[in-house]
Amino acid sequence: MSAADPANATVLRDALRDGPDAFAIRVYAGELAVRGRNWKAAVEHYDAALALQPDDVVALNNLAWSLSELNDPRAI
Repeated sequence: MSAADPANATVLRDALRDGPDAFAIRVYAGELAVRGRNWKAAVEHYDAALALQPDDVVALNNLAWSLSELNDPRAI
């Protein structure tokens, strides 16, 4: 699934609207944002995912990576 495809973007937007507290959807949305180099959106999705599962190492790692791309000091 590519977020660049308008149909896929609609499906993802609907999934986030219908299940904003769905951990897997948030992580997946973060991964799509990373693929598109949309670091700010990635951070927002990973922050939301970590609010649900604070110890998830994949989300923590990807959040740190995204923050580092933004030169955000929270990356360290």
